[in-house]
Amino acid sequence: MGTSFRTLPFDRWRSATDGLVGEVVRQDTVFFTSLVDATGLDHLRRAQVLAGGVKASYTALAIRAISLALREHPDMNRLVLGGLFRHRPVQLVGVDAVVAVERVRGGEDAVYAGVVRASDRKSSGQISEELRRLASAEEDADPRLAFFMRLVRRVPGWLCRWLVGLPRYGPRLWIRHRGGAFALTTVGKYGVDSICAKWPWPLTFTYGEVKRRPVVAGDAVVPRNGFFLSMGFDRRLCNGAPAARFFHDIVRRLETADLDEARRNSTAGDAELRSVQPVELHATQACDPLKPSVVDESSPLRTSASSAVK
Repeated sequence: MGTSFRTLPFDRWRSATDGLVGEVVRQDTVFFTSLVDATGLDHLRRAQVLAGGVKASYTALAIRAISLALREHPDMNRLVLGGLFRHRPVQLVGVDAVVAVERVRGGEDAVYAGVVRASDRKSSGQISEELRRLASAEEDADPRLAFFMRLVRRVPGWLCRWLVGLPRYGPRLWIRHRGGAFALTTVGKYGVDSICAKWPWPLTFTYGEVKRRPVVAGDAVVPRNGFFLSMGFDRRLCNGAPAARFFHDIVRRLETADLDEARRNSTAGDAELRSVQPVELHATQACDPLKPSVVDESSPLRTSASSAVK
């Protein structure tokens, strides 16, 4: 009888990231989900092209909306760090975005957490350019990635996992090596409609494929671009009500293209933006953000993801 299995070789990268998976398992995470009408974002993207600027990716627009909402809801811009006897809440002053960047190693997918610093002070076009650099940067061009790979290659697995986990005990280490309070990932380019995934960050955002979906406009059902947006939050961060208000603000900003981008466009772009009317949250959405659907997750969803620069 032939052998029906084979043992895979030791993978130092996966060994190093096993510690992060362990952090996720211990989190009590609650998810909110909503279907976002992307009509306003599409108007904004056309305005950017008419103005001769960079056409922002949906990922960049989502980062921009989340970052602005965090600035308006500072109580959500916090870390939940470990302590000797209890967790320690830490208030962040700046807003840094973390985005999943796909790396292919030896023909296999791996995920690297790229950081966009001061994301609330950058336009969606600037964020798009930075995402492109993160997706294409060589290892030696990214100090954080280069440092992590040195640990992976040179340090024993048990010690590497311990070192990778140190940022959860100190705010300075966290900001330097893990960025800010939220992480964003998407698998939309693979045709996935919706995803809920836990990461070690207090706030995790995910969205699926942007495509034509039925939306109620007045008394008619019309096809519009849209996507499912999910937010997971650590229950130690806050209660459900402030999290729901925060999530509703993000959905509102995305649906109305309220991203403070109008001043950055030329007259032609401004004319396009003025045609964008606020979009009401329709009953056909996956859930009302003011009454979000709640899903408790006891185990992490491990998935490859990318910055999905579209």
